[in-house]
Amino acid sequence: MSASASIRAGTLAALFVRSRLRSFRNGLRARGRRRTPVVIAVAGVVTSLAYVGLFSQAFSVVVATVDLAGQTAALAVVAGTLAFGSFAAKAASSEAMRAGSAENEFLLARPVSLATLVAGRGIADAVTDPMGALFLFPVLLAAALVWRLSPAAWLVAVAISAAVQVAISMLAYATQLVVVRGVAPARRRLVWMGLRLCAALALAGLWMVGTWVLRTPAALATKLVVAPPWLKWTPGAWIVAPLAALSRGEPLRALAALGRLWAAAAAALWGAMAIARRAGMSGWEEAGAPWAEAAPT
Repeated sequence: MSASASIRAGTLAALFVRSRLRSFRNGLRARGRRRTPVVIAVAGVVTSLAYVGLFSQAFSVVVATVDLAGQTAALAVVAGTLAFGSFAAKAASSEAMRAGSAENEFLLARPVSLATLVAGRGIADAVTDPMGALFLFPVLLAAALVWRLSPAAWLVAVAISAAVQVAISMLAYATQLVVVRGVAPARRRLVWMGLRLCAALALAGLWMVGTWVLRTPAALATKLVVAPPWLKWTPGAWIVAPLAALSRGEPLRALAALGRLWAAAAAALWGAMAIARRAGMSGWEEAGAPWAEAAPT
C-alpha cells in the first residue's frame, strides 16, 4: 500500500471514536435479560455526581480554612495524585484486552504503522474512556462550583481533563513500548510485575489521599497554609493552574496555562510516536499481540 493511502492518526482516532460510541449505543439499546452497559452507564453517572458532591463539601472546608494559595495547593495535591495513579495503572497494562476486537479486525484488513496506532488510540481514549478522560473532571468541576466560577470554567475543566488524558495515554504507551523494545522477553515478565506493583502502590496512595481529603479536609488545608516551593513544579500544579487563574479573575493567564497544558500533551504525543517509530514495529500484525509478550524487532 502506498504511503499516500495510509490512514492518518486523526482519521484513525475518529474511526475509533465512532466505533466505540456506536458499540456503546448498541449495548444500551440491546434487548434481553442482560443489560450490563445500561447498569454501567447509570452507575458511572451516579458515582460521578456523588463524587462531585463529596469533593465539593470537602473543598468548601478547605476554602473556609486557608487562603487562595492554600486552596490551590490542596487542589494540586489531589489532582497530581489522581494523575499519577491513572498513569501507573495504565502503564502497567499491556492493552491485551483489545485483542480480537472490531478495531483489530479493521486494522488487520488495512494495516497502519505503530506510531499512527499509538496516536490514534491515545486521542480516542480522551473522548471515549470515561474512567480515564473524566477521572479529573468531577474534582475540577467541584472546585469550580465552590469557587463560584462561571459555566465557562466547566468547559475549561473538560479541556483540562482531555489534555491530561492524552498526556497520560501517550506516556503510558511510551512506557510499554520501551519495555518491549529494550527488555529481553525472558526478563520482561519481571518488569511488568514491577510496574504492576508500582501501580498498586500508587492506587493505595491515591486511596489514602482521597480518604484524607474527604474525612479531614481541614487537616490537609492547615498543612498547606505555606505550600512547599517544589509543589508549583509538579504536574498537579500545571493541571489546576487554569482554574486557579480564573478564581483570581485572570482569564488571560488561564488561557495561557491551558495552552501550556495542551502543549505538554502534544509533546507527549509526538514523543510516544517517535518511540513507536524507533521500536521498529511498522504493522498491526506485529503490534496486535499483547505488547508484554511481543519480541523486539
